[in-house]
Amino acid sequence: MQISKHEEPMPALQRKAERLHQNPDLATPSSKKQKVMPSEMQNRASKSKKQSLSKHHLQPEAQRCQEIDEEVEGEESERADVEEKISTLQRIVPGGEDLGVEKLFEETAEYILSLQWQIKAMRALTTFFEGLERNTRKLGG
Repeated sequence: MQISKHEEPMPALQRKAERLHQNPDLATPSSKKQKVMPSEMQNRASKSKKQSLSKHHLQPEAQRCQEIDEEVEGEESERADVEEKISTLQRIVPGGEDLGVEKLFEETAEYILSLQWQIKAMRALTTFFEGLERNTRKLGG
């Protein structure tokens, strides 16, 4: 390469880059050089592009699949929890084992109201008997 008086000398790296740009085969070591046909170059480029795309697109897709699996597992776990609670409720509510879920809920509401009335009655009786005991003490009994 001759340098004329009007050209400035090129740095070595810039000259090497230009040569590589003009002849890409220079970039690979001579022991690995192979003749590559243009169609094969396109196939390689296409394959490499597909691989890079699949890496970028598969990761979110795989992550989404994992999220769906976790959702399904979560729903199955919730369903098992609900079934266990219904089973417990059937044992607590008198006659609950023979009831369907809708009727079980109605009976549960009625049973809760019944228990609340029983609590009020017991408090009233407790208050009544405490009053009787105080009166008996006052009278010296």
